[in-house]
Amino acid sequence: MKVWRLWPRLLKQTKTLHTLSVGDNENGSEGYVAIAMALETNHALQTLDQRLQRLYVNKNYIGIEGAVAIAKALIKDQTLQMLKLYHNNIGSEGFVAKAKSQETNRTLQTLTVRDNNIGHEASVAIAKALEMNTTLRWLNLNDNNIGSEGAMTIDKALESNNRTLQQLYLGYSNIGREVSAAIAKALESNRRLLQEL
Repeated sequence: MKVWRLWPRLLKQTKTLHTLSVGDNENGSEGYVAIAMALETNHALQTLDQRLQRLYVNKNYIGIEGAVAIAKALIKDQTLQMLKLYHNNIGSEGFVAKAKSQETNRTLQTLTVRDNNIGHEASVAIAKALEMNTTLRWLNLNDNNIGSEGAMTIDKALESNNRTLQQLYLGYSNIGREVSAAIAKALESNRRLLQEL
């Protein structure tokens, strides 16, 4: 029997599990459809201290299908605070689905999606999510191919509407110095606003 099939039942029966780490298991997209079901179970639990708050699914090659399933579950789940999805080959299409879930999610504070074949075409979805999201404080997009054009799209979102993001990682993402400086300025403005609140 494949262990990932037990995850939804595990979350339902365990009343104190706050962190689930299933990295380096090569479960593929099928395993992460089960993770999505587990997140839906998480949403159904009665109290906040019974719900999963941190989920680590690194290096499992979940692909687009797994990313889309997790993104859909996150629209319902309003308790997960940290999600790490690095080295999963979700691509731009998978990340666009994930970014759309961030438009309505009000609890996720930390998102790591580094090294996932995310290209500059996903930057519009990232920017829109950053404009609408009010809780994400830490976003790691390192080791993707965002490029200078994509990074400028993200920078405009930070300058116009986002007031919560404090840390944005774009290392090894093919962006230039000028773009990096513009993003740093926008993030510094966010930090000042948060200190004033």
